[in-house]
Amino acid sequence: MAKLDKKLESKKVPPNIYLFHGTDSYSSFQKVRQWTEIFAEKYSPSGISKLDASSESFLGLLRQATESGGFFTVKRFIIVRGLFQAPAILQEKASDILDSNEPETFVILLEESPVKQNLKLYKKMLAWQKTGRAKIEAFEMPAGSELTRFMQSYVQKQKGIISSQACARLAVALGQDLAERVKTSRGYEAKQVYNLWQVTNELDKLLQYRNSQPIRPEDIETLVASKLSDNVFAISENLAARNSKNAMKYLNDFLHESIGDTEVRSRAIIAVGALGAQLRSLLQYRAVAEEGSGVGVGTRFGWTPYRTAAVARVSNMFTITELGNAINQLSEIDSMLKSTSVSPRVVLSRFIVKVTSR
Repeated sequence: MAKLDKKLESKKVPPNIYLFHGTDSYSSFQKVRQWTEIFAEKYSPSGISKLDASSESFLGLLRQATESGGFFTVKRFIIVRGLFQAPAILQEKASDILDSNEPETFVILLEESPVKQNLKLYKKMLAWQKTGRAKIEAFEMPAGSELTRFMQSYVQKQKGIISSQACARLAVALGQDLAERVKTSRGYEAKQVYNLWQVTNELDKLLQYRNSQPIRPEDIETLVASKLSDNVFAISENLAARNSKNAMKYLNDFLHESIGDTEVRSRAIIAVGALGAQLRSLLQYRAVAEEGSGVGVGTRFGWTPYRTAAVARVSNMFTITELGNAINQLSEIDSMLKSTSVSPRVVLSRFIVKVTSR
């Protein structure tokens, strides 16, 4: 669907229930924003409803939004966030409401991550899609040349220029070398530890820094000082060497540019995710090595030669039990950072002390 207004005017009845999900929440959120603006301009902002499935009044608000339009509003546009993360009973009740959804009411089910395909609601979406009344769109995080095209297109829209070399350097700085091989319905695929929200945030900084001049690789070195990949390798190596002082130094190198509690927390979550990915790589290498040989492990897991060498150097400095415990601790820290007001620096400092004092 190129434009929402064309679909709304089409003689052929278009889908009126959409599921947007996947690893790239940036692109799905941008598409929802564009459709919202189109609807508001062509029809009326009063016909737009934004609902959160975690709200206690969600079902009532959904029923009200799908059943009643204003006197001057025929078309309605409803955005529902997080329905596939809600309890199964709530999903079932919501699907019953959507089952009787009128053709002139458009609903977008917006998810920030891939949806599990064994859910009843997903299977119902598939059934609706076969009849033409629903459409499922998966937004995947771009990589390689696709990521370069995204960066250059984004910068061009801001009236700027960025070289492909600068794009590649930015991807490495954000953690491209830390991509994990994860099992999906399509087999093993690479999963990046960063996202397009972070990419566009760094590009905005670079655009402002260069002030209409082309963005160069050396600008990445100057401004994107975090060097996430390098820092994470250094943190894990110092954890293995039981050097808490240096491990803390590299962590602070990543966090020091943060402004305000919100950005510190955001960057801490990124660091935790990247460090967890690195420790899982060490665990994978140790497991393969204990089976017989670590030769060829980089190819097996899709790692770059640089990453393979770093993993091989550090992996033997941990035991498998130590790696498992550290990964579990990071998982708990990730949950704490996302759901409580705990200080990121304090909780990460405690983690470093605990791991290095073993």
